[in-house]
Amino acid sequence: MLAGVPYLVLWMMSFVFSSLTDCAITLKHLKVGLARKTATTIGFAIPAAALFGLGLINSFEFDDWELTVVLLVIAIGINASAYCGYHVNHMDLSPNHAGTLMGIANSASNFFAVFAPLLQQFIVTDHRNPHQWAIVFYTSSGVYIVGNLVYVLFGSGEAQTWDELSSCKVI
Repeated sequence: MLAGVPYLVLWMMSFVFSSLTDCAITLKHLKVGLARKTATTIGFAIPAAALFGLGLINSFEFDDWELTVVLLVIAIGINASAYCGYHVNHMDLSPNHAGTLMGIANSASNFFAVFAPLLQQFIVTDHRNPHQWAIVFYTSSGVYIVGNLVYVLFGSGEAQTWDELSSCKVI
């Protein structure tokens, strides 16, 4: 039951973040690209900090399972904001080819979803060793930060020129 709490919070927070992001765009408080980058940054930076905090728990001789659960809930729950960021950005970039873009992006992310546990088994050889788990949490935190940085620097919220269907040639 406890393992499902972070995902329940993720589900609930998806409604909050989607409403906030849509309002910011609709009311013209933020342009689409900036709204997507802001949502992604919230959805990545806060979970990165929470995962970094998980790595520190046993470094300071804490044995607090409640804090661990709270940090996991924060890491997973706040990640809902990213759904309003890069997850929907495919439709901004190319309404005509969004499905193909999403398929390519999901293929890449599924590769890493398979790769991550394989890497973890080499890092964590003793499941009771908090220092080995800290490496996993710090690495995950770093992936969040680097991924967000790449998106903020290179992401766009504007339809791309190659989106036009007339530019596609049927053979």
